[in-house]
Amino acid sequence: LGTLAGDLYAAGQEARAQLVGCGDALTYLGEPAVLSVGTLFQAALLPGIFLAFLYGAYAFGYALLNPSKAPAVHTGAATGEVVTRNEALTWDLGVPLALIHGHLYAKYTRWALTPDLLLFHRGWLWRRLAVVPRNRIQAIRLTRSPFDRRYRMSELEVDTAGGGLGKRRVRLPYLDRRVAARLGSALYH
Repeated sequence: LGTLAGDLYAAGQEARAQLVGCGDALTYLGEPAVLSVGTLFQAALLPGIFLAFLYGAYAFGYALLNPSKAPAVHTGAATGEVVTRNEALTWDLGVPLALIHGHLYAKYTRWALTPDLLLFHRGWLWRRLAVVPRNRIQAIRLTRSPFDRRYRMSELEVDTAGGGLGKRRVRLPYLDRRVAARLGSALYH
């Protein structure tokens, strides 16, 4: 029903555009709104891609919850090994989501050091900005987990004076170990 309504609306806009002499509906709709055709195309395309993703997620979730109603998927010669629902969910959904989350976390993590402040911005879904006045810094600690050591990274922990218990420490994870060391020594001076 939604597709039918969208098709009718698009056909109506296309016919309306041709009546006034425009070649297509995007140009017709874009001129009064003072928007480029590319912007309107993006505005029309992105919700369509999002809806297709939502439908795919719904179908995948429905098939996971009701495997007897899902269509059979033939993957070739069977080895006889049984794959449980949790294993399939982990590998088919969990691992890709973890990779996407890691990429987006790294993409939206930023820090800056000014003469008076340390600024740390993180998060791609819920964005947070920590503003630390340099005169309130009490302790600086460099930590390295086995993962950090393997990939030559460090985590810089900055303890500050004042604030509540949860707001006294700012952590800057996944820094290159040389960058973390330089930043730590710059904060001491």
